[in-house]
Amino acid sequence: MGKRKNNSTKKAEHTNDAKKDQAIHKQAEKAVEKKNDTNSHEEPAKKKRKQDKSEVTEQKDTSTAALEIDSFDWTGINNRVDSSDEEQDEESESDEEETKKNKKSKKKKEIEQDLTGELNERAPQNGHDFERLLVGSPNSSYLWINYMAYELKLSEIDKARKIGERALKTINFREEQEKMNVWVALMNLENSFGTEETLQDVFKRATIYCEPVKVYKELAKIYERNDKLDKAESVWEEMCKKFGQSRDVWTSFGLFLLQHNKVEKARETLQRSLKVLPKHEHIQTVQKFAQLEFKYGEAERGRTLLEGIVSNHPKRLDLWNVYLDMEIKVGDVEMARRLFERVASMKFSSKKMKFIFKKWLQFEKNNGTEDDVQKVKERTLAYVESMS
Repeated sequence: MGKRKNNSTKKAEHTNDAKKDQAIHKQAEKAVEKKNDTNSHEEPAKKKRKQDKSEVTEQKDTSTAALEIDSFDWTGINNRVDSSDEEQDEESESDEEETKKNKKSKKKKEIEQDLTGELNERAPQNGHDFERLLVGSPNSSYLWINYMAYELKLSEIDKARKIGERALKTINFREEQEKMNVWVALMNLENSFGTEETLQDVFKRATIYCEPVKVYKELAKIYERNDKLDKAESVWEEMCKKFGQSRDVWTSFGLFLLQHNKVEKARETLQRSLKVLPKHEHIQTVQKFAQLEFKYGEAERGRTLLEGIVSNHPKRLDLWNVYLDMEIKVGDVEMARRLFERVASMKFSSKKMKFIFKKWLQFEKNNGTEDDVQKVKERTLAYVESMS
């Protein structure tokens, strides 16, 4: 009897365990179904969020980057007085000077890109947005000039003027370049939307607060960009009278004349400059005019000028080097080769001769045949043997 009772109890326990297992199994199935339902609801929401995000990104990408009016770059970058459009850099600089120059320009470009990125990212839509940005960067001519451009787009010329005047008062007096950029923007504004009187008024004020020669150059550029060539030439003439002791002024005027096909006047300008400039400036002045002739005038005239200075100063390898560079750039291989032969036959120090042969060898590798390269190598070897 007791045995039967125990068996029935065990059966009941086993049944209860089975029921429990079934219940747990059902609960697990329900949980999985619920999770799948949740995921299926979440996926469209995630997709929607991604789509919204991509739309926002597209809107940012399509926002206007630069504000330009007429031929003047109102972003305040390319209109800088020390921008790369200056043609007065020496054609043949040493590697060390060139490296320093590249580092400076690279650093400057990085700063300008940061400013541009900030403006594009925030994309100012109204005056309040510009005011907010200027609180953080009150010395940035880039922001001030863009603010001026924004008002000009709305035909608010007086407001643009007032913003420019505010900028001149707000920018720290130590930030000379930033102030100069704003003066240039104001001169461009008056040239485009004002009168000759208002332009001259801004110009005269700028010469008081900035380096006068730079302001004169910018005025000449403004006239030149707007095809007012007679006025531009008058400004250059005035500069030659006021700043006649500056070699850069004369060579810049020569560049202007050659670029506008006034070849004879450019040559007269060289002769005038040599009468005014101190004697120690003559070689560099003639050299620069020769380079300009090669680039914008007649190569033969450039050769004549360079021949004159190398014949008077035959030991100046820097002058011969400029001459060689000009001939290589012109592309007359035979003419350049003959000049290399002339220079290599002269007596310089072993260090300078090494430089000449190395330059000549590179020239032949770029422009000559295997025989030409071999001839230079043989000539170099003969020189080395003669020195030992």
